[in-house]
Amino acid sequence: MKPTTATATSLIQFSTDDFVIGEGNGHIDVSVIRAGDASGTATVNFNTFDESQAGHASQKSDYEIALGKVTFLPGETSKTVRLLLVNDNFVEGDETVNLALSNPTGAGVGLGSPNQAELRIVDNDSVAPTTNPIDDSAFFVRQHYLDFLNREPDASGARFLG
Repeated sequence: MKPTTATATSLIQFSTDDFVIGEGNGHIDVSVIRAGDASGTATVNFNTFDESQAGHASQKSDYEIALGKVTFLPGETSKTVRLLLVNDNFVEGDETVNLALSNPTGAGVGLGSPNQAELRIVDNDSVAPTTNPIDDSAFFVRQHYLDFLNREPDASGARFLG
């Protein structure tokens, strides 16, 4: 990971270090901003990561893993990264997902602060489920779109709810 140096004239960072979203909202758009000199192209890697401990979400059941490169073209100062959430029907309390930016590239580009953040997913379940959510056709189709295509279902795909 490249550290931010005192010579950086353009800093890329999260808009905040604390994002919050309800579990049933489907997704959240996380803002990544560039401050300072925006005259050149700049990139930064973005990723989510799990921590195997109580109170932390799992990409296996709470959200879809997100990783990739965010590119700022000359003049651009704000980008969003969409994180897809799973409304799992389990009573588990609020959970957090860790987010990180790394490896900035471009002339004079460095990491600003915050370059790590947390997403808190607010649980919307208060009663243990009596059925498996995967038995619901809408959940089943959406989950396949998330798992295989890393996106929400389009209208034509959602029509196949049998």
